[in-house]
Amino acid sequence: MCAGIVTTRSHVQYVITENVIADLYGKTLKQRINQLVNIVHPSHQERIDRENFNLTNIF
Repeated sequence: MCAGIVTTRSHVQYVITENVIADLYGKTLKQRINQLVNIVHPSHQERIDRENFNLTNIF
């Protein structure tokens, strides 16, 4: 009767943390990554941005 629900990263419109909301609607993958890095706790932003660069070489 019930089927599982599958979604992709492109279906995510909002990511909400304790202090910030990131609106990802209509953004490219690079823009989405930047938005998500911007809402990460400041003590982790530099490390995550560096790891993303090393893994994807998008920037």
